Amino acid sequence: GPVLAVVGHIISEITMKVAPTYQQNKLVLISPTATASKLSNSNDFFFRMVPSDATMTQAMASYLINQSNDKQQKVALFDNPNDIYSESLKNQFMVSFSAGGGKIVKDLNDSFDLSRTSFNASAAIDRADKQKASAIVLLPDITTLAKAIEVIKANWQLNLPIITGENL
Repeated sequence: GPVLAVVGHIISEITMKVAPTYQQNKLVLISPTATASKLSNSNDFFFRMVPSDATMTQAMASYLINQSNDKQQKVALFDNPNDIYSESLKNQFMVSFSAGGGKIVKDLNDSFDLSRTSFNASAAIDRADKQKASAIVLLPDITTLAKAIEVIKANWQLNLPIITGENL
């Protein structure tokens, strides 16, 4: 019989590339894992089974702000600026966290950029400490998971709270 729907496309980047083809052919696409906010409301034939990045990061930001004993919660945000998923999370988190009164410490010399070949987790944690970060936000993509784990290991002495997306 005819194909009624497709369940699949694990990552947001691929889903975003193929979604127009599904819409053009009036074929339902159901993604169990694509979270990029750019997919929201852009296609009448796309459905997701997980919250969007906006929903997830709003919860993350609210949690951090509500847990803070400081007047202003400051976080060091680690991501991969070259990845759609990681950047979507970062951008949505920045909106929600700033709206709640939170501050993201400056990423001088791209020390929080997980995609850098010269990334040094210990140096990045030292930078976060010098800038008085009170928590770490880790938003890696699949290619930078190992570096995100290095950040977790490097944080052992400071023991800052760490919050992350669903992929870690």
